[in-house]
Amino acid sequence: MPADAEPTHYATLGVMADATTDEIRVAYRRRAKATHPDAGGDPAEFRRVGTAYRVLADPVRRREYDDEAGIRRPVYNPGTTGAPASSSTGWAGPAGDFSGDVTFPAYLRDITDKPWEPKLESPSEVDDTPVVDPTATARPADVVWWWPDQALTAPVPAGPLVVAGTATGAVAIGALEGHEAWRATLGAAVRIPPVAIGNLVVVWAADGTVHGLDLGTGDRLWSLPLGPSSAGGLAATDGIVLAARADARLAGLDPATGKPRWAAKLAAPTSLALGVAHGVVIAIGAGTAVEAIETRKGRHRWRIAVPQPVELPPVVQGETVWLAGGGHAGALVRLDLATGAVQGTTDAGSALAGLVVAGGRDGGPEPQLFVTGAGPARVMALDEWGRVHLAVETPVVCPEPAVDAERAYLAEPTGRLVTVHRRLERIVGIVSVPFEPVGAPLLVGDRLVLTARDGRLWGTTIPADATT
Repeated sequence: MPADAEPTHYATLGVMADATTDEIRVAYRRRAKATHPDAGGDPAEFRRVGTAYRVLADPVRRREYDDEAGIRRPVYNPGTTGAPASSSTGWAGPAGDFSGDVTFPAYLRDITDKPWEPKLESPSEVDDTPVVDPTATARPADVVWWWPDQALTAPVPAGPLVVAGTATGAVAIGALEGHEAWRATLGAAVRIPPVAIGNLVVVWAADGTVHGLDLGTGDRLWSLPLGPSSAGGLAATDGIVLAARADARLAGLDPATGKPRWAAKLAAPTSLALGVAHGVVIAIGAGTAVEAIETRKGRHRWRIAVPQPVELPPVVQGETVWLAGGGHAGALVRLDLATGAVQGTTDAGSALAGLVVAGGRDGGPEPQLFVTGAGPARVMALDEWGRVHLAVETPVVCPEPAVDAERAYLAEPTGRLVTVHRRLERIVGIVSVPFEPVGAPLLVGDRLVLTARDGRLWGTTIPADATT
């Protein structure tokens, strides 16, 4: 290459011409951080890095660039492990600006992947586990304990405890035996789910005060008058507590002292719970404004607007942000965590009831997105690129499941727990509980903790697979 020639986009990012989309994304994040003007980098080089990523992350633009530059690279088989996004289910869209606003493509409402279809079971994968008749009378669940008072929030895990808000403060309950470990009286009701971080539990009372409580004793360590909460509530990650206020401010709090570290102005008050991962918090404002804020200093990374309201809280899977809705009912939209670029959409075929990210099957390293839907009721598991790895019809519509390495557990609002085997892709057990569960089950150790419609908490053992 002549000395005065521009480096290729591959050279700018420091990757080979046959790099996968994952490798390009990782290289971009590394180079963008090193060349960012705020870190003393060269603005021109930073712009070149952004241009290189926008071209190479888009399969169509990448092919056009390779053709123009005379670059030859292998053609990936869609079933090959490590294939770029262009070979996976869905499509890649234009990259968003690193720190500015981008417009969500209107054609997302018309272009989607293949709708969900049930996968046929291979005879080689069938073992002696019996097929369960969803209409048969279910045997009773093994209920170990129940807490008789009323919780105002869903329980959240905190080590061996679960913590919930009450009419007077917060309570911590041992997940194993159901004993009340402590009760904190805070002078106001707690209707926003608490968060646990290290040895601290943070609760936001209805009077606008945020409290930091000792996880072991429930003693109050600090209090901060912060004002009313928005629907985003609290989240915690990377040594910081995130609080979404009703005045469209997102505050980053020091968990040790409760003092604010930074405050970020949002486009609108958050309408759904916050999503956090990899040093970034995803906020949904008024259902249609999607923003990514860096948790270290509160700086905006990107902002986009979607044409239709997002239906469920956002979840982060690896380097992908998943949005339920945003284009049309039943759509799952993939965004790049680094840039906000639209990477594709998967059509679940019906309205969505719940989203949660859990670890890979049989302890594998790759997390999966679990989706519950309606019409017909079903549970699905997808990888980061939207490929379906599990698809099972369920008796009724359920919230998102609790998931371990082998199974997914769904709580039917009608009063049953359904066990789905992740490898066999079928229901392997159904048990009944003496109440109507509300919300998703919570898996803590070998207990499933459920919330009844009247606010009582119940603990059951993990249901065994059916044997008869």
